[in-house]
Amino acid sequence: MKQSILVLTAVLAVLIVVNQFLILSISPALSMTGQVTNQATQTTATKSPGLSANDPRIQAIMAEVIPTGTPEYGAQAGVSFDRVQESISKLAGYHNTIQLSGADWQRYLKIGTMKETACEFCCGIGEGSMLTPDGQLQCGCDHIYALSGLTKWLIKNTQYTDNQIFDEIQKWKGVFFPGPKLQKELTKRGISLSSAGLPSQQGGC
Repeated sequence: MKQSILVLTAVLAVLIVVNQFLILSISPALSMTGQVTNQATQTTATKSPGLSANDPRIQAIMAEVIPTGTPEYGAQAGVSFDRVQESISKLAGYHNTIQLSGADWQRYLKIGTMKETACEFCCGIGEGSMLTPDGQLQCGCDHIYALSGLTKWLIKNTQYTDNQIFDEIQKWKGVFFPGPKLQKELTKRGISLSSAGLPSQQGGC
């Protein structure tokens, strides 16, 4: 009887030792597996690229925010989306030559104090307004003079509504700042772009 108990005790001791050995052997393997899994996850996240500029979805959005050709008033105003620097000079000239008064001046002031009418991407104004409340330009860059001249010209020579003039301002900002304007629109839509290869600015400040 005593011998049987001793044998059982010895067997139990061996089993305990073997069990501990197996646990110690498996733990590092599990730890390594976790590290490999985490590394794989991180690598996948890092390598997940944005859409290419050649992707049809990107091309469609580019067409929306960066116009080409000539606007319907272009021939009369002497401007074109395809002749950026020439158009900037022409529109900026209208800021100085067109004088508004009465209801036209009030419209100009109303439109010019709307958010997102400033140059936005070149002078640190951000999404602010083109004009101060008393009708002064917020900065002295070529772009804001051009946007002001555009606003004055459209008020004086077309039947465009305030909202339509605001939309035209946004179109010209897409021409002046194609890269930032596209990136802003993509960010709004939750789209990542790997590289568009577009210039950040057309025309000088």
